[in-house]
Amino acid sequence: MDISGERARIVTAEDFTRFERIYAMDRSNLADLRERMPVGASARIDLLMSLAPDYGIDEVPDPYYGGEEGFRRVLDMLETAADRLIEELGARPRP
Repeated sequence: MDISGERARIVTAEDFTRFERIYAMDRSNLADLRERMPVGASARIDLLMSLAPDYGIDEVPDPYYGGEEGFRRVLDMLETAADRLIEELGARPRP
């Protein structure tokens, strides 16, 4: 999987009203997002793994400590969570 063209960025104050949902990989990032969320913002903030409760964990682990298999496991987790998000978004009524 080639992600060399992808870039990360810091979440901005505008993101909390621009996006309906913002997901964090771990509790520390979740706490930071909640602290930075402006008063009156409407985004739903949650842990990404809340979308994939079958894994029995609520944080995405750091794959570096699991070698190649760790990266495969994290990719599988992220793909499962993304698939569930797509299912949720597809099931909601259109405005």
